[in-house]
Order: sequence, then structure tokens, then C-alpha cells
Amino acid sequence: MASNRVAKFNAKFDTCFFERYARLTLISKLGSSYERLTNADRPDLQDEHKSLGIEVTRAIAEDKNVAHALINEMAGKRVTEAKQDIVEALETEKSGYAYGLSPSYIGQHEFDYWSLALPMKRIVASKVQKVANGFYGNFKQYGLYIFTHQHLCTLDIDALIHYTIELQEHNKLHYNTLYVSQIQNLFVCNLIDGTHVNYNITQQESREFYRKALYDIT
Repeated sequence: MASNRVAKFNAKFDTCFFERYARLTLISKLGSSYERLTNADRPDLQDEHKSLGIEVTRAIAEDKNVAHALINEMAGKRVTEAKQDIVEALETEKSGYAYGLSPSYIGQHEFDYWSLALPMKRIVASKVQKVANGFYGNFKQYGLYIFTHQHLCTLDIDALIHYTIELQEHNKLHYNTLYVSQIQNLFVCNLIDGTHVNYNITQQESREFYRKALYDIT
């Protein structure tokens, strides 16, 4: 009982949770060259040494049940197991995500996190415009990391790459790389030559990323 109360206090489902999760994923899948990334603002992850800025966002249907499913997958849980996740820590008003999310509980702060989560094409168009307008500063390289619960096949990823390339074709400031996280897979898309590589993410890795991101363990 006491351990639940401690976990409830220390869990940090804050505005940087997704950024921490993305950073951990990038380091694990793409190597130590991403270890210098730090949580910042505009864009969310920055490496001053490489002049690299990565914006982290969510592209999901604006629906609480979809948000529940995404968080549970990020926690390395099967969505069908979610109903068994009701624990004392979820009763806190601040956060319902301390141990993965039960569909029966959601903290008041969580609703705000999904207000900017839009379907894929809308969020990409918005982020492309922002980087072009200098909203994210003046880095030499930009990346856009998108969490999605939508299942995207290879043809979908190819279409998304070409859509993004066309949107920013004449922009001076533009994204070099698109990272699309389906939780079990990370598509790393080169927006210069239009190619992509798919990295598998195991359930155990998802659990580890979630735990470290939730408790801010670097």
C-alpha cells in the first residue's frame, strides 16, 4: 500500500513524458549519437552540439479511448489487459497513468494532453508550417517524432513521406527526418531521399521506456 503512494507521488506524467519516451527510443534503436538530446522547448528535444532539434507530437483521433489504448501500448501492455490495471495509484486526481491506464480512470490533467493530438495529415501540416516560420528556432537539422495508434503499412509510410516532402519542398527551414512511432515499430524516414527504415520494438523495451520516462530516469 505504501509503495503505491510513493509511486503516485514520484510518477511524472507531465508535458515532457512523451519527449522522454521518444528520446529513450531513439537512443535504444538508433544509438548513442542521440544521447546528447535534452528536453527543451521549441522544439522538444535539442542537441546543440549537432544543431539538431526534434519536435515530439501525437497524431491520434481525438478520443479518450484511443488515448487509453495508446498509453497502455506505450506501457508494454496488451490493450485487452487494461481492465485489470485498476490500482490504488490511479485514484489520484493528478494522473491516471502511473501504471498504465485503466479505461475506468483518467486524471484531470490528461485531457489537456490530447487537445493537440490530431489525425496524421493535419498534425504534419501544422508542424511543417511552424518549422518553416521559425517557431522552432534556427537549427541546421530538424526531426519530427510522431506517436500514433493508427496502424500504418509500408505504403502508408511512403505516402506520408511524399506528403511531407511536398508540403515543405520550397521551405528554407524544413524537417530532415520523420520518426513515426507505432509503439511496436519505429519508422525512421529520410525526408531528403524519401527512404525509410523500420525498427522493431519489443514489449519489454516498451515497458522499460515507459518506466524510465514516467519516473524521469535518464
